[in-house]
Amino acid sequence: MASKPIVASVVLLIFIAAVAVTPASAAGLNPVGGGDGSDETTTCVPTLQRLLSCLDFIEHGSDAIPLACCVQVNATVAQQPCCLMHVLRGDVAKLIGPDFDDTRAMVNVTTKCLSDASILMSITSSCAGS
Repeated sequence: MASKPIVASVVLLIFIAAVAVTPASAAGLNPVGGGDGSDETTTCVPTLQRLLSCLDFIEHGSDAIPLACCVQVNATVAQQPCCLMHVLRGDVAKLIGPDFDDTRAMVNVTTKCLSDASILMSITSSCAGS
């Protein structure tokens, strides 16, 4: 059973590597702004790579959310909040497969790491078109 998270991680890394050489809009990871208006060419690929630290918990591989996961979620909220829309819309779940638990990703991780659901609501409303 330990190979499932490894396989999912490898699949996601291969996807991320492919996206890294593909224009962002063609890969479905549209460029997003970080809030200052100067990030026209910034994509979510590096951000999504950093969020791999959450994968073991999300796929039920562990019962505890790793500290590194919360650090990366908070960094994402601060630097590229619209990248979380790929999780909200289910883009990441489609890539990872059936083991990706959307509820654990959005409810458990955000509750533990952000401690304020209004942050997620704010991201959803301000990034809906991203």
